[in-house]
Formats: sequence, C-alpha cells, structure tokens
Amino acid sequence: MSEILKTTANVNNHKDLVVRLKLPLGLTEGTAGFSLRYVPDKRLLEHGSVCEYIHDQIKSAEDWENLIHIIQEDLINAIVPRWIEVGLWQHTNQQEIQFSLQDKQPHWQNDFLLNNLSPLI
Repeated sequence: MSEILKTTANVNNHKDLVVRLKLPLGLTEGTAGFSLRYVPDKRLLEHGSVCEYIHDQIKSAEDWENLIHIIQEDLINAIVPRWIEVGLWQHTNQQEIQFSLQDKQPHWQNDFLLNNLSPLI
C-alpha cells in the first residue's frame, strides 16, 4: 500500500518544521481518527495521498495494534523524517482506545521543539 504515498521535496530542510495532519475515520461505532506529526528532512508527504493511504489501510486492518506499526514504517520509508509520531484512536460508549508511536533519526535532537508540542491524541 505504500505506493499510494506521494512525496515532494522539502525546499526548507534547514529548518525544523512540524507538520501535523488529523484525519477523522468513518467507522460504524463511535468516533475514530488518525493523527500524524513529523519533522521532515528532505521529503514532505502530500496530504491527499496520506488520507487515501490511511483509509485503504483501515479498510483491511484486522487490529490496530499491528496497523499503527505498519503505518509508521510505511511513512518512515516514504520520507525518512527527522522525527515522527503517529496515532490512532477510537471512542465508543463503552471504551476509549488510543495508540501512538514515535521514532526519530539517531543524530537529530531538538528537545525545545519536542517539549513544546501539545499531546498528539
């Protein structure tokens, strides 16, 4: 599915830009969503392709615990970000489920930026 993801050059890659995308997911029970934040390096994701990719992944997902790992790996492979955080959440009358993962390049560090971000989910 990662062939759906389209990227573009990050012409300002000398700065630590935080990109955030929140996407509601149309599920039959309750509300659900996908959240993405990343600090790009050389490539940026085209947001429309991320939306298409996430909706395709959700349709075929058996469980969200594995799905979030697959999504993060595909996004990392597409753009090799300096830092990335992905999240999936679902709220129903009976439960609230949240999953989030973070990863970063080994030598990238911007504690000031990361410490000043609001919670993803």
